[in-house]
Amino acid sequence: MIKALPNSRTITGAFIAGVVGSVTIFGCFAACNLGAAGFTLPGFFAFDASVLVGKAAYTSDAYVALGIALHALVALGWAAGYAFLAERLPQLVSRPLTSGAAFGLIVYFAMQLVIVAANLYHIPTPKELGIALLAHVVFYGIPVALIVARFVRA
Repeated sequence: MIKALPNSRTITGAFIAGVVGSVTIFGCFAACNLGAAGFTLPGFFAFDASVLVGKAAYTSDAYVALGIALHALVALGWAAGYAFLAERLPQLVSRPLTSGAAFGLIVYFAMQLVIVAANLYHIPTPKELGIALLAHVVFYGIPVALIVARFVRA
């Protein structure tokens, strides 16, 4: 019989993985783009908010808080989904590096679809694509998978 809800350790692991993933992916984007023309930390989060509210997100600093909240909620949601699957698919727990890398790619492409749906997509430069893939695979997918695997195994 399949359990409907994950156990409490999996939920805890998902929460911790989501927080860590949210911070590390943001840290990667910030570190790789710091000093780049047009990149600001408030602008990064305003872009996140613009997916929900459109161009108005760039008109007020109040939308930066919305962008931070959306960034965190999306990261937590993806981590929770991964943890839910990891509890049911043992290969996600036994191979966290491979599974995490694949998960990071899935998250990247799914979020690109969200950006397309919000009519905010632009063709990335090779540098932007490299940074985005690095951030999603190495600084989000793999940390989430490693943390979830540790909690699901216990």
